[in-house]
Amino acid sequence: MIERMVVRREALAQCGLLDSSDCRALFVTAQAGQGKTVLVSQFEEMSSRYFVWTTCTEADLDPYGFFEKIVWQLDSAIPTFNGAEVLAPLQQMLLPNEFVEMAAERLAVELALSNLQLTLVFDDAHLLQESELCVQLLWQIVAQSPPSVKSTIVSRYSLRPSIEGDLQSGQYLEVDASILAFSREEIAELYNEVLEVPTGTERINNLLKATEGWVAGLMLLHKNSGLERLVGVDKDADLGDFFHDLVCSGMQPEDRAVLFLLSLLTEIPHGLLAKLGEERIAHHLDDMVSRNLFLRVKMEGGEAVYRFHHLLQESFAARAKEEIAEVRRAEFLKSAGLFFVERGRLDEGVRCLSAAEAWSDVEDVMRRSCIKLFVQNHHFTIIKLLGGVPESVKARSAWLTFCYAGALMGQNPGEAQMGLLRSLDMFTKANNEVGELFALCSLLNFQILIDGNFGRKARYVIRGVELFDKVQGQMSAEEVLFTAQALTLGKVYYQSELDEARRFLGVAQSAQRRMADKVEPWLVISEALIWGMMGNLDRSFDILDQLYSEISSPWFGPTLRFSILLVRMNYLEMKGDAANFHAVKREIEQECPDLMEQSYLAPFSIIWELDLLVKDGRYEDALELARESLKKPPLQNPHLKCQVIYYYVLASAFLGNVDEVEQNYRDALRIRASSGGPFFVHLTHCMVGAALSLVGQNAVAERIFRKCEKWEQRYTPPYHAPLVYSYRAAMYLRQGDAEAAKADVFQVLKRMRQFKNKHFFAWSPDIMAPLLAFAVKEGIEPSYARHLAREQLGMNFLDDGTQIPLLQVKIVGGLELAVGEARIDSSDLTSAWRRVLSLLAVAPKQTLPNEKIQRALWPDEEPEDSRGKYDTMLSRLRSKLASILGKETTGRYFLLKGQQLQLQHCVVDCNQIVSLAREGVALVEKTQDWQAHHVFVLMAQCIGPMFEDSASALALPPQIADSVARALIVWVGVLERGAKLEYALRVVDRGLSLMPINDTMQRQRYNLLASLNRPGEASLSLKQYRSALEKEGFSADELSLIIDGILAY
Repeated sequence: MIERMVVRREALAQCGLLDSSDCRALFVTAQAGQGKTVLVSQFEEMSSRYFVWTTCTEADLDPYGFFEKIVWQLDSAIPTFNGAEVLAPLQQMLLPNEFVEMAAERLAVELALSNLQLTLVFDDAHLLQESELCVQLLWQIVAQSPPSVKSTIVSRYSLRPSIEGDLQSGQYLEVDASILAFSREEIAELYNEVLEVPTGTERINNLLKATEGWVAGLMLLHKNSGLERLVGVDKDADLGDFFHDLVCSGMQPEDRAVLFLLSLLTEIPHGLLAKLGEERIAHHLDDMVSRNLFLRVKMEGGEAVYRFHHLLQESFAARAKEEIAEVRRAEFLKSAGLFFVERGRLDEGVRCLSAAEAWSDVEDVMRRSCIKLFVQNHHFTIIKLLGGVPESVKARSAWLTFCYAGALMGQNPGEAQMGLLRSLDMFTKANNEVGELFALCSLLNFQILIDGNFGRKARYVIRGVELFDKVQGQMSAEEVLFTAQALTLGKVYYQSELDEARRFLGVAQSAQRRMADKVEPWLVISEALIWGMMGNLDRSFDILDQLYSEISSPWFGPTLRFSILLVRMNYLEMKGDAANFHAVKREIEQECPDLMEQSYLAPFSIIWELDLLVKDGRYEDALELARESLKKPPLQNPHLKCQVIYYYVLASAFLGNVDEVEQNYRDALRIRASSGGPFFVHLTHCMVGAALSLVGQNAVAERIFRKCEKWEQRYTPPYHAPLVYSYRAAMYLRQGDAEAAKADVFQVLKRMRQFKNKHFFAWSPDIMAPLLAFAVKEGIEPSYARHLAREQLGMNFLDDGTQIPLLQVKIVGGLELAVGEARIDSSDLTSAWRRVLSLLAVAPKQTLPNEKIQRALWPDEEPEDSRGKYDTMLSRLRSKLASILGKETTGRYFLLKGQQLQLQHCVVDCNQIVSLAREGVALVEKTQDWQAHHVFVLMAQCIGPMFEDSASALALPPQIADSVARALIVWVGVLERGAKLEYALRVVDRGLSLMPINDTMQRQRYNLLASLNRPGEASLSLKQYRSALEKEGFSADELSLIIDGILAY
């Protein structure tokens, strides 16, 4: 309707600067009725850019709902915009601030893909001020949108202070009341040309004096002969008569009443008028729009949607309350509310139903929708929807109590728990089985995720299973997913019935597939948890590998990423892989520092640290960490506190602190008896029995071990079964009862070998070294015992059980030999000694004929001529090794057998590096990228500090260079698929320092630099490679083919 409006030339000139400059945002700020929206509409008409409007309302104070509104506006306006794709990653568990950051980032990416010169208009943005999160979201959208997208914020109040830090002063423009106020010329144009009211200079001056150029005042006065002063009228004066005269003159009383009723709504879809049988009013509304009488209309989804100007709406809403009977208002609002609910507009629907006090309808809406909203993480929406329901109403309704309590779980756990318990009681008394099931499952989630208290709650699981089997057919896919997932965890934590847990997991997975063809991360975590508790860690890692390519994606929120990495840490600790455990911990600390500090899950990492310290025999460190953890901050979660205490007790026992053990072990048992969980009850008894067995409390320990053994026979063999048998076997050996120890040692190795495990909770070198030596001596799984000893203890055993620490032979970065703390490096050795040891280290089985060594040392002499020098050299070398590494060195490690020289009982870094390189490549071939990454991390650690030293070349022995180069190429691909591009670049740079002439790695480096938006470096990389090839003697034609080949992929 631009032709019926005054063209605001000065204001439009200011608006036009948004299109012609690098400014990102335009703020149009003035009091109500100053023509802000009309101005931006005129701006849209004159601009060559594409405009998409979002009109903010009081219903938009939930950031989730506000963002969805923006997205669907864009989806309906832009054919190439994929709203569902934007919203899908946001259906995960996100903290409010995480949602704001992730939503703005996701929208920015989709807007960039749309590649449109676009202006986003946020009209009536001042209505968001009551929600700090919504204001943050608005500014994040403005700040993160691509350069092709600009924003216009229309508001009654200045919102500029909120953007400090997001936009600099030169990045935005302003149009305020001083520009928007009508001048005398514009008043004349408005009255004479638009309103067609002849107006002379005297009246123009009187109008300006009365309104100070306020547009709404000028419109109101054109049919009113009085020129009362209207300055500040939107706050103080009563405009009812003005609006009534302007809009309602000539209307039938009934039509006027309907108009007043419509003002109770934030928006009026044309379909609602048809539904109510009031289509005749649409003609009056269209007339108001054509005359620009305080009414706006937008086409949304092919339907006209009307919105009253706030001034008119407030005035007419007051009239509705004064002139229309409460019963009729309630009937109208109920009808409108049900209409909006049918349209999927729960927020507006529940608002109308609440205003009508149609509580039974509100309850019905929440009954049908709350679980879907929970699954989609719309907790704020539920809180907002039920915020207007009186407490007395909620207290009488089981469904409203349940919905509100469930939504509060992450914000006010105490109130949430009480509300869930009240709703459970009400559902049970009403014999509402579906509601009872929902409340039970919510309480299970609360106890597992927040409270950590599983004691005496198994009845929730038992009753939940009974109800689920009865009502499953009555539930939607979202409801089946919600309940089946809760029962899965309930079966794990409350009952340790892992086969039953897998049954419910399968039901949840089936429901998820019906909802969407995508992996649900929390179901993946649950499945990995089940297999981990069964002791099958390889299966757990295979399951978690599904998430590898997703976890570094920006569409995985911090909370979800943190949870997945924390689970990963847990299983790395259970595997005894300290290197990767600490690597993942550093990753969490870098990416999610706040969560690592604040999350109730973070203390789990302390428990795992304690276990790894015990594994290394660092009992003093374990004791100190446990002591500090119990002090600051106090552990309120009984599940966590119990575990810290029993590691404190165990470390004290290894250190011989009998009093500390006696004073604290009962606390662990008492807390666990209260917090419950059969798996953890069993584990606590195992740990306490282990500690008591170390301090001479053999009888008590024996009783506890027997109790644990009986428990273990009732359930699927858990991961910690070897704990009982190992500590009891060690106790028997200390008592001299070898026969009793044999059976337990067999059980330890049998259980560990079942799933190829190399670690268990409370593994200790002081327990396992004598046990494994005993196993070898007695012929109990001797090969696996030796394997565990080499991998975990760094030792080997003779057939009689004699323990031999492994000789550590380091070739990479300079020759070094070590046994325990004793070590020899290159500076202690002659060149001949270094040569002999290096040749042996890389030889098959570390064995070489004497003749081959002699020829390598003295190539110009026949072996028989150099034998004397060879024998002398070997004698001196043995003496040197014995003087530093110990007298037993020559007999154990450095042997001359006939005509061959051999290194025995040793570990050579080159062999380890090649083995790890090949293992990592093989895992990638089986699409197990995450596990491969962990293996490659171990390979890099084995290479040593040289791998991290970017200032020097990666100089490796030629025997292993090709294997490492191949592994690095594969590792870069793994890191790329995991979106770890900076990490991948560091790895490929190390690879190129090892092997500069390598087309594959050069291609990887070029693509990584391009993906990291570093085009200059990418181009330079190719030029430098060309120069390197030229120095190697490649011809011009060959150079062109090589560079073209790099760019062809």
